[in-house]
Amino acid sequence: MRFRPMLAALVLSLVSTVTFVLPASPAAAAPADQWGFAYFDNPTPPAGWITLDPNRQWSTSRVAFPADLVTGYRIAAGRYYVRFPHLAAAGAGIVHVTAVNRTGQYCETMFARDSGADLIVGVACFKPGGAPDDSRFTVMFTLGSGGGATWAPGAYAFVRYGTAGIVAQDNSTGALNGAGPIGVGAYSVKLPGVAVAGSLAGNLQATAIGPNAQPRRCKIAKWGVSGVDVVAYVFCFDAAGVRTNTEFAVSYHRERPIVATYPPKYFGYVWTPDLAGPSNYNNLYGFGANSGAPVIGLPGHYAYKFPGIAVKETHAQVTAYGDDPNYCTIADWSGSPDLLLRLVCFTNTGATAPTSFFATTNSRI
Repeated sequence: MRFRPMLAALVLSLVSTVTFVLPASPAAAAPADQWGFAYFDNPTPPAGWITLDPNRQWSTSRVAFPADLVTGYRIAAGRYYVRFPHLAAAGAGIVHVTAVNRTGQYCETMFARDSGADLIVGVACFKPGGAPDDSRFTVMFTLGSGGGATWAPGAYAFVRYGTAGIVAQDNSTGALNGAGPIGVGAYSVKLPGVAVAGSLAGNLQATAIGPNAQPRRCKIAKWGVSGVDVVAYVFCFDAAGVRTNTEFAVSYHRERPIVATYPPKYFGYVWTPDLAGPSNYNNLYGFGANSGAPVIGLPGHYAYKFPGIAVKETHAQVTAYGDDPNYCTIADWSGSPDLLLRLVCFTNTGATAPTSFFATTNSRI
């Protein structure tokens, strides 16, 4: 296993601390194929429901309901609703959100609940220090891969962790995931069968869940492989940068997009500590095809190119990596067919700072 010594010892406690649960649904032979993504591009819109950026949203429901676009509603400073039409999920699935700004605001999900046939996602955003504040953000939802499916390359898994343990999960191998606390605001997550033995291949994303809209951030502190299992450590922080017990969602995708199903076939991802390794993947051009680096003269700023990815509507998510409270946002993304993703990373006080991260991008086809 590839862990630094301080965290390697935590693996020994995994068997005793992790909580296993039954799958939310029986293993299936076909994917769930129910997902959506969107970009809340105007953080201070006029009152009422607005259509979110049509060039950066899509959902599987558009096949049957092409006119029903994802909409958003600002309910107060830093508080938003996003409506995904015809994606009601009965409590299943996972949501990720990433703030889009250059000034250090960060976002969490508050809830994901059904409203008739639709799914409503609540999002809360904060400025450094924890006060509610407006921000643009990307948001995505998926039911998962349909555990046990053999219809696609690579692998996918997620865990949604609540106050008392796992409340929803999925694993493309049909195996049972596990998760449990290893300290205050620190959690181990085991995703069986999805790894490549001896290789840190794939991409992880984590999002804090704050049902009471308290400022929280979660990130991947460390990850490794044990045989063909992925073992990841999720650390969560409050507004003061102190590790704090937090609900969260964490997902893993390898040679598949973050929405879990395949297609979309235009996607790519990177993990910045190992750009030369198998965690740098582009589904069009293979391993190592994505490129990027820190922006010279701007500490904490990064620019990455994903060749050929920007076909039709596009999406991106970012999660910081490391055991400190630093976090990252998307500054913007542009270009076609090559997608240029610009990122900014911050300390807990909102100062820009060099930080490692996972970044993932995809088109809707």
